[in-house]
Order: sequence, then C-alpha cells, then structure tokens
Amino acid sequence: MEKDETIVLYNNKIKEIANETFSLGEGMSNEKLVRKVLRTLPKRFAHKVTAIKEAQDLTTMRLDELMENLTTFEMSLDDGESSKKKGIA
Repeated sequence: MEKDETIVLYNNKIKEIANETFSLGEGMSNEKLVRKVLRTLPKRFAHKVTAIKEAQDLTTMRLDELMENLTTFEMSLDDGESSKKKGIA
C-alpha cells in the first residue's frame, strides 16, 4: 500500500489480485490474504494492526471484515488530522 492510498483503493487492488490468482487456479485462502494485507499496511496503521492481531482470530477473519475495520480507523485518522490543521488561535 502506498502512503497516500486510501483503504478503499487498496481493497480494490487486493480484490483484483485475488480474482486473478483464482482465475489462474492458484486461489489464496482468506487467512493468507488477511495476513498479507496486515503486513503491507503503512506505519500509520501500526497501532490498529497490533490491536487486530491481538484481539481477533486471523484464521476466521474475512477480508471484507478487515477492510471495514481499517476503513473506519482511517476515517478516524482523517478526522484527527483535519482538526489539527484548523489550529487553535
């Protein structure tokens, strides 16, 4: 995932790759996809990745469930950054 890329765009890329590998006969398990996504997230998601790994069972977590969780977290990050930009006089 690139630094400026959103989770939604990243999710689309991951789904395309998963579909391509499936069509080639090399399907990936959901667990493998979830682990790969968590490994490729930028540092701004480090706290969330740690929390997910500790609190969730990655063997049963679905990719769409992970992406929803990360999208919600990203939205809260964006809210925090926009409030910092306003500044206090």
